[in-house]
Amino acid sequence: MNGEAMVIQREPIAWKIKKAFRKLLSQVVLWVSVAVIAIIAIPTVVLGLAITGIWQLADHILAKLERRE
Repeated sequence: MNGEAMVIQREPIAWKIKKAFRKLLSQVVLWVSVAVIAIIAIPTVVLGLAITGIWQLADHILAKLERRE
């Protein structure tokens, strides 16, 4: 074996930084996506529950009024 074959190729530091940056960027994109979905989904669910609650309350009140008559 000659000496050149024994040399271990190391990744340049720029590649390591690029890999780390891409990993960080993918994590940021993931968490921003989760946050956007939560910002849209949570108020929608709360609004749906509020409408359902009001609907049930109105139904209950109407049923009580009908029983009185």
